[in-house]
Amino acid sequence: FLGAVVVIAANAGGAWTPIGDVTTIMLWIHGQISTLPTMKDLFIPSFVSLAVPLALMSFTSEVDGKGRDSTSVLASEQMAPRGQLVFAVGIGALLFVPVFKAITGLPPYMGILLGLGVLWILTDAIHYGNLKGRG
Repeated sequence: FLGAVVVIAANAGGAWTPIGDVTTIMLWIHGQISTLPTMKDLFIPSFVSLAVPLALMSFTSEVDGKGRDSTSVLASEQMAPRGQLVFAVGIGALLFVPVFKAITGLPPYMGILLGLGVLWILTDAIHYGNLKGRG
């Protein structure tokens, strides 16, 4: 079921934003769609197309006949604070791409590369002490 949820989430999430999939990126680059109207018009349908299958699948998510309590997350399963920072900066970098294009007029892939560079610098800074002794 997890694979199906990932596919549904990727398809639903990719439809409502200009950088979500290849088709909308191409339409956005060539000026056929704009950012805010696309996001406003497609967010609710995309959310519904994700929420309905997830709600139906939630009834079948039992493991060995016992449902797992969502509040009982093991300490090893929780994301480390550094991981949360990298995740937040990554999401922020993706959300910054339309702003970057609007401000600079450069193609979206330049904004994506800028975000990737920021993430690279961030992860290097996080792991600086760990990598110091390696050659």
